[in-house]
Amino acid sequence: MCPCLCNVSSSNSKNLTHEALVELVKELAKELTVNKKETSISKRKLISVGDERQSAETIGFIGVLALCVPVLLIVSFDLINLWSFRKQNN
Repeated sequence: MCPCLCNVSSSNSKNLTHEALVELVKELAKELTVNKKETSISKRKLISVGDERQSAETIGFIGVLALCVPVLLIVSFDLINLWSFRKQNN
């Protein structure tokens, strides 16, 4: 019979040495440990999902325009200046 007051029957209880108990705890911890890189949350972080909504496409298009228009303006002004400089030197 178990000397504690936990209502464990003697058929379920085992008298383990300290070393055996430590080994059992290590085995249980190893068995219950989950690899963080194999969880579904970790896998979903690496996958980009397409968004077919019209609002998402519109915002994406506006973002592309916001990035491209300033670059195109700077390049076009430089080309105009280059063209006028070459025209003056001829």
